[in-house]
Amino acid sequence: MFKDILKQLRIEKGLTQKEVAQHFGIAQSNYQQWESGKRSPSGETLEKLADFFKVSTDFLLGRNPVERVGLDKFIEELKRRYDDVIVLSFMNSDFSSFCNIIEEIALNSLREALGLKMNKEIIEEYSSAGYKRQEYLSNFKEQIDDETIKATEIPNLKKTIIQNEQELASKYFE
Repeated sequence: MFKDILKQLRIEKGLTQKEVAQHFGIAQSNYQQWESGKRSPSGETLEKLADFFKVSTDFLLGRNPVERVGLDKFIEELKRRYDDVIVLSFMNSDFSSFCNIIEEIALNSLREALGLKMNKEIIEEYSSAGYKRQEYLSNFKEQIDDETIKATEIPNLKKTIIQNEQELASKYFE
């Protein structure tokens, strides 16, 4: 299982065995043995491989085949949290409050995706993008303030939020 996942991740990243081996400072033949299943990397090297491919060691070992990390995990969390909270945010809410709620949902999703990498500077920087939220949500402002948003507009609102928050958060996953 490990050998197949390792090969798939390498191919998805568009790298050759030689390029990955060079990155880790090992001979291509050593790396090739990992992909063929003849040898396994040490625990420390396994962690470095997971970091390099932006997956968990559990995913790399085939223990959690559906896990997503990085920006994919952020989007997955944002969608999940959005679905849980969006209706509540319209109740007795004005546009500014709605933007703050979206920011909090996005920050919680970012915390979940970044884990220990999340720090005060990222929180402050991400929060300071509030004006961008007001810009990308401006088409929905009147409907939010008047609490007249139509059910048919909810998917468009969600799509707008997901796309723009992904753009705002993408720099933390490079």
